[in-house]
Amino acid sequence: MLLSRTSGRCLLSAVILGAVQFSASFCPAQAADEKGFVLKQFSQSVGHQTVYLTPTRLKAVSAEQGTVTVARAPAWDIVIYSPTRKAYFQTPLARWKGPPLHTIMMLYGLDVSSFELRKLNRHSLICGQRATLYLPVARASSKNTSKATGETGITSILQGDQYNASRCHEFWCADDVAVPKEAVQILSKMYAVTAGDKVPLKLVFLENSATKTGLQTLSCKEARLPGSDFAVPAGYKKAARYEDLVVDLD
Repeated sequence: MLLSRTSGRCLLSAVILGAVQFSASFCPAQAADEKGFVLKQFSQSVGHQTVYLTPTRLKAVSAEQGTVTVARAPAWDIVIYSPTRKAYFQTPLARWKGPPLHTIMMLYGLDVSSFELRKLNRHSLICGQRATLYLPVARASSKNTSKATGETGITSILQGDQYNASRCHEFWCADDVAVPKEAVQILSKMYAVTAGDKVPLKLVFLENSATKTGLQTLSCKEARLPGSDFAVPAGYKKAARYEDLVVDLD
């Protein structure tokens, strides 16, 4: 089918506009440097990754998956790219559910997205950062059941306002790593944990009478981060699905 000259121009303009919009959002030529944090973390859901956080940007480099996730204010759209495949996948934050494989929910039969966080009066230092203990508590309307224990959510962990240490379920969040709520949402989806308003640092839970670590922060330091570090390399092709970036084609 032949396109008219006018239709051809419109189609070309649309393609160019889309490319320009993507470039403006994720390939800044001269983005300003910002003070931020660099965290090295390990989780059951994504393995080892290095996270770069500033007041307007997020970048997570996953060693196991071989992908890099970037997001920027104000839209905070998720862009995941693969240096190996020279391709990227883009989706709005509201539609992104996090990495599809090996989530804590799938591993342990626990739908953590239904929980709310109860702040406790317990504090600690994790990699030099002051952290506060939060207790994930199933909401009253939640009907999620743990396959491992048969209990409804983890409501039995909280007895009145007393922390039941025998269950040993702990969720530590940073007090002073100040980032926007969107950045916390992204990290929470990555780690399949309850989204609060603080950066998650450590998750410990009890499974079959054994203590398990679902999330651990290995290091955390302040740094000045160049804006160019959050750019998607030029020339990458757009992938239709996230799986196209990580599934072995051989």
